[in-house]
Amino acid sequence: MIQETKLNKQENQKMIQKLKNYEGVALEATGASGGINTIWDKRKWELMTQKISRHWIQTELRNPITKEQYSIINVYSPNHYREKEQCWKSVKEEITERQSGNLILGGD
Repeated sequence: MIQETKLNKQENQKMIQKLKNYEGVALEATGASGGINTIWDKRKWELMTQKISRHWIQTELRNPITKEQYSIINVYSPNHYREKEQCWKSVKEEITERQSGNLILGGD
C-alpha cells in the first residue's frame, strides 16, 4: 500500500506500468494532497474484486495455487472532522459486509 502519492489518474497508471510483474489499483490525489495505490505481485495474486471510495480502496486478492484470499482496505483518512467521521463509517460498513475471512486494514 502506498500513501499520499499526489498523482493524478494518468500518472498513477504510468507508475504501476513501470513496475514489472505488478498490477495495482489507484485512487488519484485531490489537488496537491492524497492519492493511494494498492499494488500486488501478479505472479502470486489475482484480483477478484475491487471497490474504490472517496478515501479508500478495497481489493480482494486470491493466490491461485494456495487458494488463500485476502481483503485489503487501504485508507487515506481526511483531516476535516466531518469527512473523517464519514470515511471511518464507510470503512466500518465495508468490514461489516465481509464479516469473515482474512482482512488487512492499513493506511494513513
